Amino acid sequence: MGNHWLHNMPDILRQGVGKGITGLELVDNWETRARGSGGLDRINGLLNHHTASPASWDWYKDIEYIAYTNPYSPSPIAQLYHGRDGRVAIIAAGAANHGGSGGPYKPGGPTYVGVNRANYDLIGNEMGNNGTGEPWPWPQIMAAITTNALICLAYNWSSSFVFAHKEYCGPGTTTPGRKVDPFGPWENHPWGYWPAGSSWGPQQGSIDLFRSLVTVKMGELSQESPSMNAFVPRADEIAPRIMETRGTPGPHYDQFKMNAEYVAKIPVPNGPGKSFAIVNITATEPETAGFFTAWGDGPRPKASCVNYAPGQTVANEVTVELAPDGTIQVYTSARTHLVIDLVGYYQPF
Repeated sequence: MGNHWLHNMPDILRQGVGKGITGLELVDNWETRARGSGGLDRINGLLNHHTASPASWDWYKDIEYIAYTNPYSPSPIAQLYHGRDGRVAIIAAGAANHGGSGGPYKPGGPTYVGVNRANYDLIGNEMGNNGTGEPWPWPQIMAAITTNALICLAYNWSSSFVFAHKEYCGPGTTTPGRKVDPFGPWENHPWGYWPAGSSWGPQQGSIDLFRSLVTVKMGELSQESPSMNAFVPRADEIAPRIMETRGTPGPHYDQFKMNAEYVAKIPVPNGPGKSFAIVNITATEPETAGFFTAWGDGPRPKASCVNYAPGQTVANEVTVELAPDGTIQVYTSARTHLVIDLVGYYQPF
């Protein structure tokens, strides 16, 4: 059983919310999810993939497939997932079945991946894309660059620790041509892809450009270190529940239920001076299908943080940038009750 787990990943990636990552979500039971070998044997790089799924699968269906239902290899098949809108999901803290057979691989530097060692030594990052010409949205590209940069900084790596799956199965490896992914944001020819059985050549692109952008982002984030954020837990004297629209049982139970298209502005205790609030946002008793969006100041972003169906109770932990006055805003597209529990904050250090 491997002894290395990614329990630090939320703290690493929360630093990128608002700096390239549009939102961060933790999939239920991520802390214990792993392949049969348990934790990783070591953590020695990040292997990038695309999902080969249609755009209609974006976010929840992709996550379900990666975390639970892949029919070809025991789940989970990656630790991280990037949606097309720039959100990132942490799916597993242990080892995942993302790399399979491949290697050895050494991309012109000290970093080395042994034969068939990707599942044991590398973090797997799946990015939502069909892999046959679907355009890569800029928010997704920026989120991927930011994620790779933050992980490299956290583990004191250079960008040479960033891999593509097709490189791990590229020329000079044990399984050349086995994988095309990620057909991605670094391709030289956007409509080209790497057909099965072909030899990898320059016309299919490389991730050298992507690595260079990761290096630039690492520099930007390092320069921002005086304004980087440290996690601060909610103080014991502050009640966890900071918002609930449900009334006491009786005729006034639904008096404050949020109507469709409504925006609630919620003060976060001790929020002024903090950068982000980490909250659990719950939809309960929605009357029709809809979603929540949470943000701090300015116009409402397009990304949702909770999607719900009629009658469901759905919760999600999200990191929300705070307005200068320490408030957050929550929009609902359908009539529903809202419950918010405070976990903690990020503040400059």
